Amino acid sequence: MIKKYIDIDGVILKYEPSDYPTRFLTIKHYFKNQPLLIHMIPEDFIILGKITTEEERRDKIAMIKKIFPKNKYILTKKPKHKKVNPKGCILIDDYNKNLEDWQSLGGIPVKFLNEINSPREDMLCVNKDDFIEVLSAFDSTLNS
Repeated sequence: MIKKYIDIDGVILKYEPSDYPTRFLTIKHYFKNQPLLIHMIPEDFIILGKITTEEERRDKIAMIKKIFPKNKYILTKKPKHKKVNPKGCILIDDYNKNLEDWQSLGGIPVKFLNEINSPREDMLCVNKDDFIEVLSAFDSTLNS
């Protein structure tokens, strides 16, 4: 079975570019109040997210445990591709740099389309309404 990772900011939680990096560092419990883009994730997805502060870590863990209690998670200050081995694994992320780094190390990048980014011709792209269906079909072809 292929490991599947899913990003938090811009994928699970709404991302506001104007809030980064200064605003979320100055607003108490910023991540606790971010709206969800995705309300359901299959249990075999591992939530993989970047953190900057201890408060951010606590708030993201609280959200994960409340909304996605059956999913494993990894929160890191390091770039994602340095925390886990991407080779042969899927990463759903909205940020091109993360996807490019993942792909360069043998991982399978999947571009998540939110309100602020655009599709890429060179990657499978999904949105909040179709990501489970598209990934299930994609996963079936990879495993056959």
